[in-house]
Amino acid sequence: MTTKTNANNQDSLPPGLAFATDIISVDEEMELIRLIEACGPQRYPGDEQSRLAAISYGWRYDTGDGHFSPCEPMPAAFLRVRNLAAQFADIDPESIVQCLFNRYEVGADIPWHIDKPIWEHVIGISLGSAASMGYRKGTDGHYQYASLNLPPRSIY
Repeated sequence: MTTKTNANNQDSLPPGLAFATDIISVDEEMELIRLIEACGPQRYPGDEQSRLAAISYGWRYDTGDGHFSPCEPMPAAFLRVRNLAAQFADIDPESIVQCLFNRYEVGADIPWHIDKPIWEHVIGISLGSAASMGYRKGTDGHYQYASLNLPPRSIY
């Protein structure tokens, strides 16, 4: 059995997925983009999807061996957005211990979003331009799919 959803209506999102728009101003968005670009995004090894990633903060995931290791802490410049993300998720900001910036070039596909079960909460913020992201949740041997349109300055 497969359930598919393609909408930004809260009622049509899979359980556990929340969405909101305009969590920051356009000026704050531009400042965040400048800060992220100053981190020096680098291409993932072997990535053909035009995806770039800035440095990980807090914990780094090694795609080669599948392990996490501690790394440089999140810079103070990003703490405000971390606090906004925590408020959205109704969690303690200190519980957000890892930060990864993904940058997708115009026209790049965003593959199925897969998060490692090590993290209880995963929060994403979309910046720069609109995108669509697909989600898949497995339950009882079946999958529930959803596609979420992410305008700039949205959070999920």
